[in-house]
Amino acid sequence: MILSILVGSVISALEKPDIMIIGSGASAIGAVGELHKKDIETYKVLEASTSTSVGGRIRTYAPTDPTKGGQYDLDGLSYEVGASWIMGTLGSENHPLKVPIEDAQLETKVIDWSSYTVLDSTGTDITTEFDTKQAAFKAAYDKTLADCDKMTASQNGIMDISLKAMLKKHGWSPTSPLENMVEWRSLDFEYASQSRDVSCAHHARFTYEHFGNDDQAVTDSRGFSYLLEKVLETAVPNGYKNDDRFLFGKKVTKIDSSVDKQVTVTCSDDTTYTTEFVLITVPLGVLQDGGIEFVPPLPDWKSNQIQQHSVQSVVKVFATYDPAETAFWPNKLMTLITHDTPGGRWASIINLQILTGKNVHRSTIVAMLVGDEGRRLEWMTDASILAEFNSMINAVFSSTLQPVHFHVTKWGTDANFKGSRSTWNIGLTSPGHELAYSPQGTIFFAGEHTSKYYGGSVSGAYESGVAAINKITECNGNFRNNVQCSGSGDYLLNSIECQASSFIRFTASGDVCAAMPVLEESLESKGDVILQNSFFYDLRDYNSAYICKQGRMIETLQGIHALPQTGFEIVLVVATHLLPEELLQRVIDAKETVQNGGLVIDHISVSLDPITIIFEVPSASAIPVQDGDDSLPEYAVVLLAILCVISVALTIALVYQCYSSQRVVQEGPSGTDPDQMDQS
Repeated sequence: MILSILVGSVISALEKPDIMIIGSGASAIGAVGELHKKDIETYKVLEASTSTSVGGRIRTYAPTDPTKGGQYDLDGLSYEVGASWIMGTLGSENHPLKVPIEDAQLETKVIDWSSYTVLDSTGTDITTEFDTKQAAFKAAYDKTLADCDKMTASQNGIMDISLKAMLKKHGWSPTSPLENMVEWRSLDFEYASQSRDVSCAHHARFTYEHFGNDDQAVTDSRGFSYLLEKVLETAVPNGYKNDDRFLFGKKVTKIDSSVDKQVTVTCSDDTTYTTEFVLITVPLGVLQDGGIEFVPPLPDWKSNQIQQHSVQSVVKVFATYDPAETAFWPNKLMTLITHDTPGGRWASIINLQILTGKNVHRSTIVAMLVGDEGRRLEWMTDASILAEFNSMINAVFSSTLQPVHFHVTKWGTDANFKGSRSTWNIGLTSPGHELAYSPQGTIFFAGEHTSKYYGGSVSGAYESGVAAINKITECNGNFRNNVQCSGSGDYLLNSIECQASSFIRFTASGDVCAAMPVLEESLESKGDVILQNSFFYDLRDYNSAYICKQGRMIETLQGIHALPQTGFEIVLVVATHLLPEELLQRVIDAKETVQNGGLVIDHISVSLDPITIIFEVPSASAIPVQDGDDSLPEYAVVLLAILCVISVALTIALVYQCYSSQRVVQEGPSGTDPDQMDQS
């Protein structure tokens, strides 16, 4: 009995994956929490920072006073220099942070964004004028979102323009500082980017759609970072700072997966670690900057999609004044300031006391600058920023007060972050996003930028770490059974097996939609290839995208169109764990099948990544009739069926007419006794 238990324990331990987690932000901590739930302890966390604190871009900062030689204590003053609030209503049952926040008993407060005052650059109150313009903007914005939703629904948003362009289509184009501010508050501030760069097709903030429209400010005196500390307190009871699985000052520079079933991670201090699985949770900016070398290199189709994603800058300028002085700013949550310079230069000031409800913040305001303006400040010295800030305060509020504490966040110039958050920009499609962050062998990705629905948020980061661990443990059995463990994001979440996704591309002319079912059936004939998605480009104009519906090709935004004779590029996304040479044979088999159906494939070429098939499909009228084959063309069959239906309908009508006439003769005049009618 004891031997059986010991053997079972050994087998169980051997079956658990060995995982290296790179980074210690919200996604990494979400992953650690999920590993704890699954009773998996075979992991390590490598953090680039030499600080022994976790949290990434969730960071609570306590200002210091050099004259006191230590922490400045204004009733426990602190700033949330990273994430400050939680998107979505926390009461929602499926909110990714609902349980962690409840476990930590984290104090939060619903933000009232309707509390604002609008001033021009001289301090004149123009709130009434702003509200009038806001109504005009909303009318155009509602129409814009309706059109953008159509783009989203049309084959994963392959066709896309900017929110700004769609707004212009519906009559909104700012021509004054006031109108610029109206647009800035609704778009730039929301997406941390200029509206000209924000995707129309992927504008939706699903955090709000799924969990409600509230934002919750973190008001807990322990700071936002305590949320993650509490998760680790449960997952690592002896304390992560005392646990040798958590290693700090380990900046990863190289990930080598060239050896089968082994990944070697190298750090900047030349230390190396060998593992089975790697979970990369570093920010998008670090991935894009090439801070990590991959051996072998990531395929172009993956690295190009990663570069297509947009990293944005959010700069917070905190200013705390002497509490004995009277506040010179309005008693509202936000003060919006219009300027002649577009782009949101010193566009907003947030009253920290109203945001948090804490008296400790009674003398603190924070200016938030995003996008281009945020990047501008990140390259300035703090002294230059302070001078510009004081000049603005003097001009707008006629105040010459100097802050006693002044702090500027610069995530974009921090080598460990290279940006504040991601934004879904024009050109990044849903399939492209999933391919960018799909597993590469046993290398997996997590982080707010990898979340399909909750990107740019703490919820998205945390949820992505949990999802990644579920994928890794799902793939672990296949990995140990010599099955390739790779896949394309959400395309494979419902698949028991971990299958690699590939693109199949080919050009075609003629009746493509008639050919597709034949090709699909042949590819899937043995159950080890799944067609996940398909879309079509008109070779004459790559701005036109199509799908097949009920045997007809439909332009995704414009309705049914005649099939162009110049041809298409057709893209299929298939999920399979077949090796390239095995998939090539499957395509060859498919080629023979469609040729037997009268379709001609001219050429096939296969690469290790996307699979390219080039063939030509003749139109139905061009397909020769085989000798001895007396079958009718498709259009003739349809016509014959219609004629048969009409003939049957006429026959039924004639019979009914005859029967009715005979019945009248037998029944006699109206009012005849039914019994007599039955007898007759």
